Amino acid sequence: MGTVGAESDTRDEATTGLGTASSPSSRKRRPRIWLTLALGAVVALLIASVVIFWPQQLGGSVAFVSVKGISMTPTLREGDLVVVRGAPDYHVGDIVAFTVPPHYRDAGLGVIHRIIGGNAFAGYIAKGDHNPAPDPWRLTVGDIVGKQWFHISGFAGWASSLRWVVPGVIVVALLVVLVLLLFRRHARRDVGTST
Repeated sequence: MGTVGAESDTRDEATTGLGTASSPSSRKRRPRIWLTLALGAVVALLIASVVIFWPQQLGGSVAFVSVKGISMTPTLREGDLVVVRGAPDYHVGDIVAFTVPPHYRDAGLGVIHRIIGGNAFAGYIAKGDHNPAPDPWRLTVGDIVGKQWFHISGFAGWASSLRWVVPGVIVVALLVVLVLLLFRRHARRDVGTST
């Protein structure tokens, strides 16, 4: 009689489909949910990094500038990496990266200094924080690459490889997505063969 009762309990659980939390069917569903969430997180991270850090050379708004010299000390030091973003307008106090305007000595040279005066119509006046006098040129909005978004102290050594950051992130993310998809396919196949 004890045996009949045990069979009855097993049959009720199997026929109703109300297995316990550790039943094989619920354990097989969990990896799919986590795998889907992980895949979604990787794709979201990939899209966010591309949108946020897409370089100006490829149509984005971000540029990476390595600091050389002492003209911006103590704010910025040689070897710092400054990430700048293009902006519709600039204001006194903004630290901006720009190219020296044409018809000046050092025309085309990349510089990062602080705006200390002027405006978009008359031209901006810039000066290095450590320099005793302002720069001799007036900057137009077209000369300015962007204003400081953030900087990383001492990171300029890696700046030469930063042009590969976005493509590198894309490649790594695509590889992760591919592995997750293969794992997901393998997990589905295991679920299909064990039922």
